[in-house]
Amino acid sequence: MIKSKAMVLEEPGRMVLREFPLPKIGPQEGLLKVEMAGVCGSDVVMYRGKVTRAPRPYPIIMGHEIFCTIAEIGEEISMKSGLNVGDRAIVEYTLGCGECFYCVSGDYIHCESFLTYGSMISCKEPPHLWSAYSEYLYPAPQKAP
Repeated sequence: MIKSKAMVLEEPGRMVLREFPLPKIGPQEGLLKVEMAGVCGSDVVMYRGKVTRAPRPYPIIMGHEIFCTIAEIGEEISMKSGLNVGDRAIVEYTLGCGECFYCVSGDYIHCESFLTYGSMISCKEPPHLWSAYSEYLYPAPQKAP
């Protein structure tokens, strides 16, 4: 089984190196190889344990400033997006739920669910790889309104 190493923030002030299995990719999914990750001031705040908007769902793989290469891509999403294995991309930090007022109006950056790579999704459950302080990133399938 192929795995990805990741730095995991288990609690404020405590990061450990862990390995996670790479998820199997379906026709609407992909897998990104992280090339570079920026360190944002919010990463420092999270490491120190400050709560800004909501309690953090530890353990978390931090990192929401992401430059990557497409390692795997499902056939349907490749056809729809025009993206292919080997293409390079920058990942937006926020995910829209596709259902709230903001998402439906096209303003998903203000989504009421406030799900973001690197801060508000725990790596406790598969597919684990929700952020950039990892060798690979699982990009969330997009939910169209």
